[in-house]
Amino acid sequence: MQKVRLGYFLYSTKATKQDQIPLYVKIRVNGTVTSLATGCNIPFDLWDKNTKRLKGNSSIAVQANNRLKLIEDEVYSHAFALERSGKILTAQILKVHVLGKNKKPTVRDSMHDYTSMIRSLIGNKYSSKTLEKYKQTQVRIIEFMENELKIQDLNLISLNDSFLYDFEHFLRRVHHNNQNTCAKHFQRFTTMIRYSLQRGLIEKYPFAEYKIRPVQKEVTFLNNDEIDILRNTDLGETLNKVRDCFMFAIFTGLAYRELANLHSDHIVDGYDGERWLKYRRQKTKKEVNIPLLPQAKEILERYNSNGFRGKLLPIISNAKFNKHLKKIAEICSIQTPLTVHIARRTFATTILMLNNVPLEIISQCLGHSEISITQKSYARVIPTMLKNHFDRLKGVS
Repeated sequence: MQKVRLGYFLYSTKATKQDQIPLYVKIRVNGTVTSLATGCNIPFDLWDKNTKRLKGNSSIAVQANNRLKLIEDEVYSHAFALERSGKILTAQILKVHVLGKNKKPTVRDSMHDYTSMIRSLIGNKYSSKTLEKYKQTQVRIIEFMENELKIQDLNLISLNDSFLYDFEHFLRRVHHNNQNTCAKHFQRFTTMIRYSLQRGLIEKYPFAEYKIRPVQKEVTFLNNDEIDILRNTDLGETLNKVRDCFMFAIFTGLAYRELANLHSDHIVDGYDGERWLKYRRQKTKKEVNIPLLPQAKEILERYNSNGFRGKLLPIISNAKFNKHLKKIAEICSIQTPLTVHIARRTFATTILMLNNVPLEIISQCLGHSEISITQKSYARVIPTMLKNHFDRLKGVS
């Protein structure tokens, strides 16, 4: 039989007024995981996590231990039956069978299973920021069901296109969300539903007709004149340090997280004998290798002897960094809002694209997972790049 593992945990945040804590069983099967209520509310001091049973011979302990034994027998029995019949076996499917045929998988179940899966893989496949975004969508869906549909939950088989049309209307009317925010919630929610589909909890994808696509935003970046103003303005000690970190991002394309974690191991000798920047993007996990431009080298040399807790640059918290950038923009009379993402876009456009660097190389330098992402992100800049190429062709006889 495939490996089925059971564990238990006390859901302390759901403790009753009598200090009785709900006990849940966690089911793990081949990398899938889910949890289910045992129906036992127990005193914290009676639980023995080593034996996975309640201590003592009190009536509470005996009844609860008998219940746990019954649940374990049911789980293993259903697992054996599913495997023998040749059906797919996952923790979620096993949970459905244990609960009984009258208990259909629900929207809350689907979202809980997916976010639990992400949580179990943080630091491996996912980041805590990804989990946070999915939790935001989970909150909005629950709020929509409770406040608009006047229900606590909904069976997955009851989902249809109307659910998403009404959800979008709710987001726009109540939270004043724009097209792109609605599209993000749609993307995350349907990803959670497809996860249930892949695990056999529903037979078909329930949203056949509903579609919403993000609006392509205008790409905002700094031009060469604005870059020169930033480089040559004396802003005082504190703002100069922030400016230098920002300029380093402009000439390397680093995102804030990579900028904050930059240390000496990321600067290596390239095959050409020059200094290269080598790092792995937090978001896509892709390795990026780019030669250091002279402007970036100059900034590193400026702070070479300081050592900021092992980091190469005097980076501060993201919130303070953006606050100081806003002040810098005011001093330099730059209308474009300054953020690290603007620096990254400036690297892609002013530094690379408008200097005729091929899109394939730009995609590699940005650490995008696919070149199509680069094409979509900078679609409105490509005509300028095209014009530059054709201006050069005009001089060819």
